[in-house]
Amino acid sequence: MNDKLIKQRRAAVKRYAEKVDRVNCLFPSGTKDRIKKLTGRSCNSFIKETVLNELNRLEFEKDETGIFL
Repeated sequence: MNDKLIKQRRAAVKRYAEKVDRVNCLFPSGTKDRIKKLTGRSCNSFIKETVLNELNRLEFEKDETGIFL
């Protein structure tokens, strides 16, 4: 790889990293295998969908005063 290509890739990675939040979490051993076996999906996609669904549910249940039901 030449230097120009390396710089372009680094810039692209940096632009992408500015558009997302990175969250690291630890689960008990075997959790990834359980998720794959039970859902047929990757651990990352399952966790993202589950968290976003829960956040949407919480926002929907929030009343006008800003207090969660």
